[in-house]
Amino acid sequence: MYSQKTNLSYYNKLQQVVGTEYLIATYEDYSKKWMTVTTNYLLFVNTSNGEKTSVELGKDAFVERIDQIIVDSLGINKVLVYVYTHYEDKRFMDMRDRPRYVLILSTDGKEKTRITEEGFYPGSWAVNNLTGAVVITGYYDLNKNGKHDDDDKNDILIYDLKTLKKI
Repeated sequence: MYSQKTNLSYYNKLQQVVGTEYLIATYEDYSKKWMTVTTNYLLFVNTSNGEKTSVELGKDAFVERIDQIIVDSLGINKVLVYVYTHYEDKRFMDMRDRPRYVLILSTDGKEKTRITEEGFYPGSWAVNNLTGAVVITGYYDLNKNGKHDDDDKNDILIYDLKTLKKI
């Protein structure tokens, strides 16, 4: 027998933040009516004292990936979060065409910086351990049709992980 509840709320994943006393829990509020995640946030849990820090991701956000970036020689220890957003418009059903952005978080979740600009659809990324820069490929949807097509501008963005500024 299926539950008559319209929403299900749960912690989905747990991930250790290496070199710290923190774990990251992903929280999802799932709408059975719309068959989609309606609320999504991260919870940083200090396993030494039980302190919890919530990181809001915005309405209709979906965490695709959480990665930790450690460059010991430069004193960098950050958490990169790749976030998709949902639209009610049916043309965005393909995950590749959904708006998305990249966040950089401190290892305790208390500092949050969105590094990709509005309108940029990030793709893959890599870190240069010598310079401490993260390089992100992607494109700008210039014709704002929600699809990656010939009218869009492909680009590569570079951000300094120490300052969290675009290079």
